[in-house]
Amino acid sequence: TIWRNIIYSLAGLEVPTTLLDAPGEDPALSTDVTFIVDDSANKTYSGFMLKGSWDTTTGVYDSGWTNGAEHTAFYDDGTHGDATSGDNIWTVTLPLISDAGANTWEWGFNDLSQNWIPTANIQFTVPDTNPVTTKYTIEGTGVDEASLSGINVYPTISSDYFNVRFDAKPGMIKVYDLSGKMIVKKMATSAIETITVPKAGMYIFKVESERTIKTIKVVKID
Repeated sequence: TIWRNIIYSLAGLEVPTTLLDAPGEDPALSTDVTFIVDDSANKTYSGFMLKGSWDTTTGVYDSGWTNGAEHTAFYDDGTHGDATSGDNIWTVTLPLISDAGANTWEWGFNDLSQNWIPTANIQFTVPDTNPVTTKYTIEGTGVDEASLSGINVYPTISSDYFNVRFDAKPGMIKVYDLSGKMIVKKMATSAIETITVPKAGMYIFKVESERTIKTIKVVKID
């Protein structure tokens, strides 16, 4: 009940009278959210681990991503919401608590070696109790879309450091805060460079290789 009241308050809504006397966490607010990672074009990976912007105990929105922890496995065996076993389309369905659309939720995933795969966080909303499906497709042939660009920054949410990976000749790495101030400028000399930023917040990585220039948003959390 406490979580329900907080959620409706944040959304600027009154708690419906039909819910006022409901004991505990109200099951009427639970929404099945299905997460899908489509690796059918490449068939490169043997599994993924989900992470996202909700409390893994309560299913309530959490902008801190439960401190960035990976917590739930994807399935390709016809269970946990997966439609077809063995098709390299990995799926998991979780019950999350609707916030009446007050927040933009985000998610991402690691491979089984704890490497961050998406090129950006995937977004969705939970406006009501209707089921939600959100999908990320790994493009290309044998490599994901980040590799095709020649640049990958991972993880995009971290309490420590960020890795910049080059699949082509490395170049300049610049990092800006949201005021536009450049706080890091580094000429990369190896295929993987480690970058740290001074404090929690959102930052913009501008990374150059011989093939391309890529801009990526990251978030450092406490």
